[in-house]
Amino acid sequence: MVVEIPPSTKDVGIFGTLMDAWQRPIDDVGTLGRDKGKGSTYLLVPPSYNGPLLPKALVYEQRTYDGWMALRPIIKGATPENLAKATALVKQIKIYPLAKTKKPPKMKFVDLYPLVSE
Repeated sequence: MVVEIPPSTKDVGIFGTLMDAWQRPIDDVGTLGRDKGKGSTYLLVPPSYNGPLLPKALVYEQRTYDGWMALRPIIKGATPENLAKATALVKQIKIYPLAKTKKPPKMKFVDLYPLVSE
């Protein structure tokens, strides 16, 4: 699985953790992760994987065949302007199978806020 995390800006960044199926941390992403907020491409491969890799990607061999991640934006303050910047940054995250690297599918983002505020 490929996960592309955009670089942080002065107003907003991404923080999160990549985990295997047993919720064991693989690594942090964002300012506190290996990319240090500069953005990066992460490649998560299954145990004993020996196929093609992505150049310049941070590669992690998982101990399980499934995994998940928790990602969230970090903002300087909950102003409408910063919330809009956070939304724009989050919409730059891309997650897709390695087999679709040459033509990644379009990401679908679901805004839950309208459902919560009703």
